[in-house]
Amino acid sequence: MGVSGDPIPVTVSEQNSTLYLDIILKDGAVLLSLEENNNSIKMDNIYPNPVIDNVNININSKDNQQINIIIFNEIGQSVTNTQQSVQIGNNLLDINTSDLPHGLYQLIIRDKNGNTVNKKFIK
Repeated sequence: MGVSGDPIPVTVSEQNSTLYLDIILKDGAVLLSLEENNNSIKMDNIYPNPVIDNVNININSKDNQQINIIIFNEIGQSVTNTQQSVQIGNNLLDINTSDLPHGLYQLIIRDKNGNTVNKKFIK
């Protein structure tokens, strides 16, 4: 069994292309893994968690685009599916969750290219 941590983002060009470097120490050897992030969005944070009536989402977008926001309940059913416009840079989105019953949820954001990012939250 090796030792592993969170991947380290490394910016490799002026166009903000990001590669994720994963360094794993195993049996005295160093294993490197490099993965390119093609997402045009990054979900930095969601709060509050647990939520009450609204969940706030911090999103950083590389483009002006329409994104799809889907919330799944703990048994995998889609309970909310909306589209929002985001601008280049930091965006703060406010999603109404007042109609959702208490439970564990997964929030998935799909960018214009079909790539996804996700976070879990509790209501």
